[in-house]
Amino acid sequence: MEFDLSSTPEYSYHSGFMKIGFTSDENVGGKWKTFSRHGINSKDLSHLMEIGLHPTGPATNRGMTRMTSYTGGEEIIDQDDDQNVFKVHGQSTNVRVSIWRQKRRKRVYLNENKI
Repeated sequence: MEFDLSSTPEYSYHSGFMKIGFTSDENVGGKWKTFSRHGINSKDLSHLMEIGLHPTGPATNRGMTRMTSYTGGEEIIDQDDDQNVFKVHGQSTNVRVSIWRQKRRKRVYLNENKI
């Protein structure tokens, strides 16, 4: 999956992450609230992965990424990182997001930079 993501230069650190969610659950439409870091009930899903992108960080000239993954109600991945590809400072507010699956692994790239 590939898409372009843009943000205004005024996007605030206090605004939420832009999120992309994946699941193997067949009834995700009936359980859409599970794609929320607050109030998540991962036991309802057999597998859930959420990727968050934010163009500004706390007191930095960098953006942020967040990856969270649950399997069988267990948190497998909870990773927050800084990134310098998608950020409001310096006007890098447009980014190409590439997400692909290789067997059970997910790969995520911002402008061909692995995150």
